[in-house]
Amino acid sequence: MPFKYPVQWRSNFVNAVAPARPATTPATVPDPRYLIPTVQNVISVVTFDCQLDLETIASKAPNCKYDPDRFPAVVMRTRDPSTAATIFESGKVVVTGARSERDSRVAARKYMGIIQEVGFRAKFKNIGIHDIVLLYNVGFPVYLEGIASTHHMFSSYEPELFPGLVYNLLLLKVRLIIFATGRIMITGARTRGAAYEAFNLFYPVLLEFRRARGRG
Repeated sequence: MPFKYPVQWRSNFVNAVAPARPATTPATVPDPRYLIPTVQNVISVVTFDCQLDLETIASKAPNCKYDPDRFPAVVMRTRDPSTAATIFESGKVVVTGARSERDSRVAARKYMGIIQEVGFRAKFKNIGIHDIVLLYNVGFPVYLEGIASTHHMFSSYEPELFPGLVYNLLLLKVRLIIFATGRIMITGARTRGAAYEAFNLFYPVLLEFRRARGRG
């Protein structure tokens, strides 16, 4: 079954597929300890501990979109930090698009303030980071066909549908999306430490299937 990636990842994939910067010395293999990833998305989940009237929120709150025939939630946005919130009638809110854990929490509090201004007694309950999406650039091309063949039990690669190889690290419950350019996206980690551990664990595989530049 082909892997279907969430809608909120699409903008992240644009950056990942872009050509990787050439290494300064072709023979140099980067030390993974000095490869600094960029945060592409932080997804947090919070409960406002009250029932919400979505029609009221959509009609009174700014920057909202609500189409109950298509999706049973209000989508609200903030500019600073730049995020989107999916707000459900139960009071559950999913915040996406933040570039740090702090920004995600700040945005969640802003959404709570807006909900309170509309007239609901919202308060924080059970807020937590659900997913941190990191993007690495290892600095060398990767032979995806080789990984797919050797690690077929844990990977999925269908280049005619999607340019990345999806690798499931079952031990850490983390997914890596590997592009031939040398960009590696890590999803499913709830902490940066878990994402770093996943990358360090998988890095020897990347070295094993490092493709020489200029090779077809």
